[in-house]
Amino acid sequence: MRIQRIIFILLLCILLLSSSASALPSGYSRSIVGEFHDMDITINNDFIRLEEDPFFYSGLLYVPLESLSTYLPMEIDYNQGSGYIDLLTGGFTNYRTEEEYSVTLLQRNYLLAKLNQEQKQLETQLNNREFTPHQRITTLAEMEDYLQDRYDQLLEIPMTIRLRRGTGDYYRLQITFPYEDRQDFREVAKRRIEYWVEDMLYSVRDLHDPYAQVEGWIRDDRSDYTIDHTSYVDFESSQRWIDFDFIYDDSRVRRLHLHEAAYADEKKQGSSEKSIRHQPLAIWVQNLEVRLDGQRLPLRGEVYQINNEIYLPLVDLADSFYFSFSYDETAHQLDIFNDNFLWGDVPFQPNQLGQKQDSIDNVLKEIVSLEQELRRSRDRLYPHRQISSVTRMEAYLRDYFSDYDGMELRIHFTEYRDHEYRLRIRISEEDSRLFDRNNHYILLDLVSDMWDVIQDLYDPDAILVGSIRSSADDSDDSFYVFFESDEDYLDFDFADYDTSTTESVDAERLERELQRSLRRYNRRSLEVTFRYEAISTRRDIDLNIYFTQSRFYEWELEDKMDYLFDLQREIESLYGEIGVNGRIIDESRDETALRFSFEQGHIRSYDLLTEIEAYLNRHYSRFSFGGEVFSFDFSLSERDLDAFDLRLAGDFAQQENSWRAVEESEGDEFHAFVQQAVSYIKRFWNVDVHPKVFDRNLSTIDLL
Repeated sequence: MRIQRIIFILLLCILLLSSSASALPSGYSRSIVGEFHDMDITINNDFIRLEEDPFFYSGLLYVPLESLSTYLPMEIDYNQGSGYIDLLTGGFTNYRTEEEYSVTLLQRNYLLAKLNQEQKQLETQLNNREFTPHQRITTLAEMEDYLQDRYDQLLEIPMTIRLRRGTGDYYRLQITFPYEDRQDFREVAKRRIEYWVEDMLYSVRDLHDPYAQVEGWIRDDRSDYTIDHTSYVDFESSQRWIDFDFIYDDSRVRRLHLHEAAYADEKKQGSSEKSIRHQPLAIWVQNLEVRLDGQRLPLRGEVYQINNEIYLPLVDLADSFYFSFSYDETAHQLDIFNDNFLWGDVPFQPNQLGQKQDSIDNVLKEIVSLEQELRRSRDRLYPHRQISSVTRMEAYLRDYFSDYDGMELRIHFTEYRDHEYRLRIRISEEDSRLFDRNNHYILLDLVSDMWDVIQDLYDPDAILVGSIRSSADDSDDSFYVFFESDEDYLDFDFADYDTSTTESVDAERLERELQRSLRRYNRRSLEVTFRYEAISTRRDIDLNIYFTQSRFYEWELEDKMDYLFDLQREIESLYGEIGVNGRIIDESRDETALRFSFEQGHIRSYDLLTEIEAYLNRHYSRFSFGGEVFSFDFSLSERDLDAFDLRLAGDFAQQENSWRAVEESEGDEFHAFVQQAVSYIKRFWNVDVHPKVFDRNLSTIDLL
């Protein structure tokens, strides 16, 4: 009897174990190597943090389902015994008919074909642009003349340059300077001498012989050419470097690696790159079925369980929940955009559409990149090439600015601190007499153009300090203009500007007239009392306007512009269109409330532009069409004195169906929407306004 009881218990245990095993989904364990990036993740441009890290495996990005679900409109129902992972959204997704699926697939095919065509057109435009900075030089004599013209001075030490053909690809470069400048030459930094010679080597290679090597020396003009030790510097190049022997410094030998600046930049960038690590993972592979609101989802990858977290391919979640994503491999940043799917406005589409969408996304990336490069190339005033040394930058400025608007200029460009440079410009006495208060803006444009080129081709953080003058001495009758830049602006000082042909502004008289006519200014019963302080700089003035009442801060844009118009009229009635650099100052707080200037009859104010920009973003940022609402971010900037650029950045992708409906309507309503903003700007400034519209991928939208 006891034996029968034991047998019964054993059979019962076996039955229970069998039943339990049959309830568990089948699976197996294995080891894989996941690629983990030090990754930043954003959803609609907001950074998020996941509890577990995503990883790459077999070409797919796997994400932790539980961690990511916090940011998706779903709940997860997972029971190990059921064999299912249910993603529950409350029913906003549902399968559509086969006919609707076919129509959607056809739309994507049309879109892909259109994008491919656009990509080819952009590639053709980019390839057709010409970036060659110089014509080729065919003779050695012409090459020598070019070097003598471009490199005739080293920090104002005159240099005589001879170029002779040696054996093979070698050229002899013989450089002499006046004996009386020998001490100045010894004080020149060795690095500057090295870069100066390197620039000449590159000039020969770029314009005459791409395989050129140079050997030569730098001597004073009294040296005995037959005696080696009379050289100050000897040098010889190879394909990868130039060796320098600084004989005047106890034959100190230095080696300059060609493209040294580029190597330094690459090394610096490499040191700041985010890390990638390959990590073995013990995973449990389960034959689980993933369902969305009860409907099975086909998956491109497998379902992995690591510890207590389930991992799925991100592309499968993207297709199911109607969000797009992109991964920047350089920046290690994953960007996810939900396209308003959270609100259920987009119907569900089967997973098979994902492959077509992948192709569209890849082409869009290429188009965005091509558009950005084409835009940069069009924005450049001068042919593009990367410049890696100060002396080469100086040569480039001489190439493109030595004859500016009919003026002959001598240009010197030197570095004196990190990212800080001196720019000295000499102008002939004859040309300097052409300038008066009506056209000295040409000088402002000249320096501004040169600053743009320096930042574009050499140092994007460049800060300039310099002068424009008409003679080598500091005599009282010399033409002398100072300028200095900060991060965004150029400031000019015309205090020593020759104005012998024009009368100076009487600062005291101007103060008296403004106190008499504009001491109290009343706008909408918000009267403000002003005190004026004028500082004369010949034909221009610095004008400080002081107030103490807080009512000024209650003035609207119209009030401020009306005041500036009246102020401008009063000044012009006395002195005509003079330049005014003004500040309205809250004396009680000791801070500037508004900056402005009057230039050639125009009112300029960055502060007021910023206020108008903020007003547009508050009142004109939303465009409605067909039940959809599109948001735009406005930015406003000066193109020149007579024109503004208005940029509208949308929160959508151009290929979205909702926006395509706007384009198919020929954009009449959208054009009216933009014109409202343009009209508001023109209430204050009599300028041309040039609007330009972009989607969130920075693609240009041509509807205006």
